[in-house]
Amino acid sequence: MKRFLILILLASLLAACLPAQAPASTAVPRFEKAECPFIKPAGAKVECGYLVVPENRAKADGKTIRLAVAIFKTANPNPRPDPILYLEGGPGGSPLRAYPEYYSLLLEPLLKNRDLILLDQRGTGYSEPALDCPAANQLNFDLLDSTKSPQEKEKELNQAFIDCRNDLAARGIDLSAYNSHENAADVADLRKTLGYAEWNLYGISYGTRLALTVMRDFPEGTRSVILDSVYPPEYSLTIDPPRNADRAFDLMFDTCAADPACAAAYPNLRQTFFDFVKELDASPARVPVTLPDGTRKEMVFTGADLINFVFQSMYATTILPSLPQIITAARRGNFVVVSSINSQFLKSAADMSRGMFFSVECVEDVPFDDPGEVRRVLESLPEYGDAFGSPEGTFEICKAWDVQKAGEIETRPVASDIPTLVFGGQFDPITPPAWAKETASRLSRSFYFELPGAGHGASLTETCPREMLLAFLDDPTRSPDAGCIAAQMAGFAFFTPLSSVEVRLIPFEDPTFALAGKRPEAWSPAMSGVYSPSGQLTDNTQLLIQAAPQPIETLLNSLTANLRSQGISLEKGEAARTLNGIEWSFYTADAGTAYIDLALGKYGDRTFLVLLQVPAASRDAYRSAVFLPVVESIQPR
Repeated sequence: MKRFLILILLASLLAACLPAQAPASTAVPRFEKAECPFIKPAGAKVECGYLVVPENRAKADGKTIRLAVAIFKTANPNPRPDPILYLEGGPGGSPLRAYPEYYSLLLEPLLKNRDLILLDQRGTGYSEPALDCPAANQLNFDLLDSTKSPQEKEKELNQAFIDCRNDLAARGIDLSAYNSHENAADVADLRKTLGYAEWNLYGISYGTRLALTVMRDFPEGTRSVILDSVYPPEYSLTIDPPRNADRAFDLMFDTCAADPACAAAYPNLRQTFFDFVKELDASPARVPVTLPDGTRKEMVFTGADLINFVFQSMYATTILPSLPQIITAARRGNFVVVSSINSQFLKSAADMSRGMFFSVECVEDVPFDDPGEVRRVLESLPEYGDAFGSPEGTFEICKAWDVQKAGEIETRPVASDIPTLVFGGQFDPITPPAWAKETASRLSRSFYFELPGAGHGASLTETCPREMLLAFLDDPTRSPDAGCIAAQMAGFAFFTPLSSVEVRLIPFEDPTFALAGKRPEAWSPAMSGVYSPSGQLTDNTQLLIQAAPQPIETLLNSLTANLRSQGISLEKGEAARTLNGIEWSFYTADAGTAYIDLALGKYGDRTFLVLLQVPAASRDAYRSAVFLPVVESIQPR
C-alpha cells in the first residue's frame, strides 16, 4: 500500500525533528508533550507527546507505560471540535513509524475539517516499552538466502519468538496486559486527557477490532466510527486466514478468466500459478531484495514464497491490477517487480511489534481455537503446501507466551448504536468483505459498502472511500453518497498489454513552475504539477510536469538514489535533444508493475522534469501518445 513511486521521489521535501524530554508529572493517566520522534513532513503542523497510563489497570500501584501520540492539525481556520483518532492494524503496527513520510498522500487528505490523531498503541512503535523482537526480525532476514526446508525455518523462527517472550518477561513487562481491552481503556483515557468531549474513531484491520472493543467497553465520547477491512472478535487469525486467502485467490483467477482481454493475455492463470508454485518448490529462484538497512541479499524464492508474495500483494489496491502480469513475468524469469515489492514488505515487517501481536493473539484468539480444526483447514487446501505454516506453530508460541486467557466476551460479536461507516474490499485476502457485512448487520446505525477492485484498507489510499468517509464525518446520521463507487471503482479489470491509447492533449500554463506546454485533457491534477486519469495520487498512471531551481545533476542524483532505495535502477535512455531552447536528457526505469520514462531539461539555472509512470504492459502506447508529445511541447515562461 505504501509503494507510490512519485511520492517517494518527493521525499526530499521532509524536514528534521529531534526528540526531547517531556516534563515530569505524577498523575495517571496524563499527557506529556514532547518533540516528535519522526521526521516532520514538510507543510505539516503536528504536535506530539506521550500518554502515560497504568500497564495493568487491575494492579493497584503498578508501573506505568508511555504511548506515543501525534496530533496533525487541520489548516481549516474553523476546525470541527471532534478530531479523528486513527487506530492501526496488526496487532503490532505503528502509524507513527509508517505514515508521516507519506503525509501528503495518506494523512493530509483527512485533515479537511478536523485534526487527525495517530496513536502508537501499547507495545508498538515509539511507545515505551515496545514489544519488539529484533533478534527474530534479524533471523527472518538471515534466513532469506537459506536453503533450509520451510519446516526448519519455521522451527527456528518460533524459537526466536519464544526467546523474545522470555526477554520481554525478564524486563518485567506484564505481557497479559497487552490486549484489546487495555488498548481500549488507553483510547478512553487519551480522549479525556486531551480534553475532547467527543471524537471519531477510524480503524483498519486490527484497528477495527480495537474500535469495536471501545464501542463495547468505553462508548462514551465516541461520536462516530469508521471500520475498514473488519477483523471482528468472533473470527480468528489462526484458523481463518487460509480459507480467506483461498477465497481471494479464486476471485483473482475467476475474474481474469471471465474477462476476454485478461484470459487472452494470461490464459489458464490458475494452472499457470500452481504449476509455477511446484516448479519453484522443485528449483527455487534467486530473487535480490533490499533489506531495511539498505543492504542487498539474494532471497531463495520457493513456491510458498510465491503464494505469500501474491497474498501480501493483494492487500494493496494499487498492486492488484498488475498481479496476472507479475505472475506471468516471473514465470518467464523476470523477477524485477517481485524484488521491488518484496523489499517494501521487508521494510514494513521491520516496523511490526511481533511481541504485541502474540500478546493479543495468545490472549484473545488462540486459547479459543482448536489445533485439530486448523489442521483440517490446511489439509483441505493441499495446493498451498507449506505457505501458511504448520498447524502447531502459533499454539507452541502461545503456550510459551504464558498469558492469561481472555473472557468469553472477546469471542462474541459486538452490537452498538453508535453511527458507523463500514467498508469491505472485494479482493481483501485477510479480512473478507463478508466479515465487514456481518459486523455492520449488528450495528444498528451503520452503513456498509463493498469496494470493487479493492484490497485491504483502501479508504486510506483511494479517493472514493476517503470522500465518503469525510462526508460521513460531517453527518454520521446519513449514508454518504456512494456514487463514486460506480464512477471510479466499478468495472475493475486486470492490466493487459495495450498496443495504442487515445489521449487528447491540450495546451496549459503552470505559473507555479513557470512553464507551458500540453497535458492530457481528461487527466486531473492530483497535486501541483502531477496529473492522473483519476485525479488520484495512487493511480497507476501518473504524469509529473515540474521545474526546479537546481542543477540537473543534483536532481538526477536525488531521483536515482530514491529509486535505488526501492530496488529500481534508473538507466540512460535515448539520445539527448534540444527542444524550445531546453536541453533534454532521457532516462528509463523498469519497476516491474510500472515503467517510468523520465526527461530532465536544462534551461539556464533551472531544470525541467517530465516523468510518466504507467503500467509496464502499456508503456510503449503511453510513451508515444503522452510522454514524447508532452516533452516536445514544454516551454519556459
